[in-house]
Amino acid sequence: MECYLILKKLGSGGDGTVYLVKHIVTEQLRAAKQIRTGKNGYHELQMMKRLHHSSLPEVIDVLEEEDGVWLILEYVRGEAIQNYAGKTLTPETFFSFAEQLAEVVGYLHSRAYPILHLDIKPSNILVRKNGRIVLIDFGAAVHAGQTKTSEECRGTPGFAAPEQYQSNARLDVKTDVYGIGAVLFYLLSGSCYVSQEHLEDRNFGKRRVSGWISFGKWEVTERSPFWRRESYRVVATCLECEAKKRYTDCSILLEELRRAKRRWKRRKKLLPLGGALTLLVFLTCFGGVMWLREEQKNSTEREATAEILMEDAKGLGLEAACEKYREVLQLKPEHTQVLFQALDRILDDFRFTVDEEKNLQELLLMIPQQMEETMQEKLEENPQQAGIFFYRLGLAYWYFYEGSGGRSAGAFWFQRAAGFGEKSTEEADWLESARIYVELSAYYDSLGKREERTSVYPSLWKKLIQLWNLPGLTEETVQVRTEAAEELLACVVMGAAELYESKEEVGEMLTAMEDFVEKEVKDSEKKEAFQVQLEGAQTAWQRANTAFAH
Repeated sequence: MECYLILKKLGSGGDGTVYLVKHIVTEQLRAAKQIRTGKNGYHELQMMKRLHHSSLPEVIDVLEEEDGVWLILEYVRGEAIQNYAGKTLTPETFFSFAEQLAEVVGYLHSRAYPILHLDIKPSNILVRKNGRIVLIDFGAAVHAGQTKTSEECRGTPGFAAPEQYQSNARLDVKTDVYGIGAVLFYLLSGSCYVSQEHLEDRNFGKRRVSGWISFGKWEVTERSPFWRRESYRVVATCLECEAKKRYTDCSILLEELRRAKRRWKRRKKLLPLGGALTLLVFLTCFGGVMWLREEQKNSTEREATAEILMEDAKGLGLEAACEKYREVLQLKPEHTQVLFQALDRILDDFRFTVDEEKNLQELLLMIPQQMEETMQEKLEENPQQAGIFFYRLGLAYWYFYEGSGGRSAGAFWFQRAAGFGEKSTEEADWLESARIYVELSAYYDSLGKREERTSVYPSLWKKLIQLWNLPGLTEETVQVRTEAAEELLACVVMGAAELYESKEEVGEMLTAMEDFVEKEVKDSEKKEAFQVQLEGAQTAWQRANTAFAH
């Protein structure tokens, strides 16, 4: 921690203490969590370093010290979500927070090895100035399928699911669905929800911390605002004591939340009957023709303005160009091709920076005027377009992202792409590639587990070869194919001793790589770096062949 100055303590828990620190060289503020290795080891570290999402704090550094491990994180400048709870909560704010929470927890559940957070509560959710939430504190997280006894459960009373207080209970994604429901109930009511069955559970009673939990009630009647009734209906399903009665996963919960929001917005737009209906008939009869003419004129003007903005964007830096793209989408939200142009612009130099990622996310999450959905949701209305875009975004993360967690984020988007590709009526040559990338992510995660290392490389090699030979990859740019080739070489370097059964295939591929770098890789710097990797792979393979012979 020599390069960091500790400013103050931010909080502490059973697994470590969090401090606000300043990086001495850059003077940037960051959060530093001291993890006590004697008790929890690298538990949170291993979870966090593989994750990448706009609603999760970014892992910046990991430092090993005598007194434990320091996890250096992005310092999230935001306020506690508790500040929004209760009667002052607006429907816009509620649905925004609810959807974001379901999305980020769904992201955790969609990992190759699904992660359960198990401590979703208001104090673990911060809100940035732009309205984005950030889910923090993975001290209680586990991989799905792990069994935890009641003594080991680290959930928080009032927000933890009933099964977290049952000995040897097998926790799954529905456990986190309950946690989401508990947070949403807190936002709606300003208090915690604990069911009667939960209160009667002896194990829960032992953990109850008196004095700070205010047990909530279902304060909703026929006179309650329509959006609250719709919200409580969704929340009630999340808070079912029996896990099998809850939503089966966060994608279904997210769809229910969006459906509730659409019902509320439709109801809000309904005009009162009587005078309003008369006025509507009058406008229809006498003003219809004029309105249509004006609308046609406005549409033509918007189209022309959009074309000018797109042309202007070509000569600007990315951030300024994205401002133009946002203006275009406000004028013509149906122009989802703007999203493709933004992604292509970002990857012009085959680099995907954190700042570029933020600009793209802002475009995907923007809600144009006169629309009730984000541009990402608009894009998803066309399965073919959504599949292609998500596949391209997956490639961007997998091969070119300069932040942490690129492969995990890439796998997430490849999985989304595959889902939409299967819904599309048109054949997609990238669909099989997307599926293989998702499988590759699982293999790479396995490499981090010592007990699995000896059996991973042969399977990894087969998948990499399968990917290399697919039409979806052979038609990609040289830069993408070069990155894929480097993955093959890395597999040989690291797993040569385990590739005996594929020795003929490996030899042929190394020869093919020589031809590839000679004929297709034109950039001199990239060619030189590739040749170094190729020589390393050839050396490793020669040693392995010598060992095979003996």
